[in-house]
Amino acid sequence: MKYLVLLFIFVSSPLLFAEMDHSKMNHSKMNHADGKKHDHSDDVAKIASQKDGKILIKVKGMVCAFCAQGIEKNFNKKDQVKETKVDLDKMEVEVHLKKGKNLTEEEIKKVVTGAGFSFEGIK
Repeated sequence: MKYLVLLFIFVSSPLLFAEMDHSKMNHSKMNHADGKKHDHSDDVAKIASQKDGKILIKVKGMVCAFCAQGIEKNFNKKDQVKETKVDLDKMEVEVHLKKGKNLTEEEIKKVVTGAGFSFEGIK
């Protein structure tokens, strides 16, 4: 009997603990919590403020200072990035760009998912 239980746990554990691959979902013109439809078809990341060149990114899965350090390091490797700040409480990454530079949403998504986190969007 205990072998059957162990076999069941072994077989079903990938299904129980698998995360949905959020990056493969189609978010184009979807309804958000605010009830509005937003068009996400534009590839260029929306810059929160043109004057200071910063992008605010929602990230899921950051839980510790080591996580913050890893994602900062990955963004700071990008030639366009001047500085990166992480707010673990808000699960946000603030990326400051060099003057005249920008990052596409696809580039941002690659950095976030490449660091092992889920990209939730640009604020």
